[in-house]
Amino acid sequence: MSVRLVSVDWGTTSLRLKALDGVGEVIAQRASALGILNCGVRGFAEVLEDELAGLLDGRVRRSDGGFPALPVLMSGMIGSRQGWQEAPYLRCPAAPGDIADGLLTVAAASDELAALDIRIVPGIDTMGGGDGSGPDVMRGEETQVLGATMLEGLSEGVFLIPGTHSKHIVVESGRITGFRTFMTGEVYAALLDHTILGRLAGGRDHDAGGFERGVAAARAAYEAGAASGDFLNLIFSARTRVLTGGLDEGAVASYLSGLLIGAELMSDKSAKGQAMRLIAGEALAARYREAAAAAGVQVMAVEGEIVAAAHWAIAAEAGMI
Repeated sequence: MSVRLVSVDWGTTSLRLKALDGVGEVIAQRASALGILNCGVRGFAEVLEDELAGLLDGRVRRSDGGFPALPVLMSGMIGSRQGWQEAPYLRCPAAPGDIADGLLTVAAASDELAALDIRIVPGIDTMGGGDGSGPDVMRGEETQVLGATMLEGLSEGVFLIPGTHSKHIVVESGRITGFRTFMTGEVYAALLDHTILGRLAGGRDHDAGGFERGVAAARAAYEAGAASGDFLNLIFSARTRVLTGGLDEGAVASYLSGLLIGAELMSDKSAKGQAMRLIAGEALAARYREAAAAAGVQVMAVEGEIVAAAHWAIAAEAGMI
């Protein structure tokens, strides 16, 4: 196995490793649930050592059991305060060269890892703008966006990365110039698990009709000029629609999901009529495409080895390969 770079996407709940060959193609990959919060008493170095051994099929080892001199580039929450080492944030605007210059070198924590060139991609922050938005941060999404621009051949665009904390990221002239975070997924879970709305929900299976009604309600409110506080009232409609016979209990969860995703899509003006590039897994991408169609927002899915492409470019810029 001729490995030129190991790409590591290490998030809160998952860990993905990919071995890249001399032209940046993925030749082996490995995934586990060993995100930074799931490593237990094991240290990050031990987890990386075990996962590398599995990725490389145990064949790329020195006679003493250690790994040879390979570059390993990691991004995601592994560089957070709760991760291996905290990689400082870069300030927007940030270009690929800035990210490469900001890589954090990790000191080997064991003899087995001593020969590896291990570095962590920094996160990015912004102090907000004149629109009243405050400081914001991201860690990991900057790598996804960089990879997407390369796979799509773009130097401009707005990228949507949905999830627990959805990100809307603006790229101009090849640089990340701004972004906003929406707590869509986390608020959805909190509403269902910790409020009276969840007690009415008859299940969490997707109900297309309920979801579409939620998106439509959010769209109507924003098109009517609703203020941000009005949305708190709109959320309560998940209860009142059931009590007045306008919504089945089995559709409550989907209605709330549509309401929240619809509000997220409608409240962001950065796309300015252009299609947003959607970066997400299959299930979440399908839900956002469904919401975008109901909200009148254009989205286009980005597919491919996004993180690996970004890691290859960053490593080349940094002289790691």
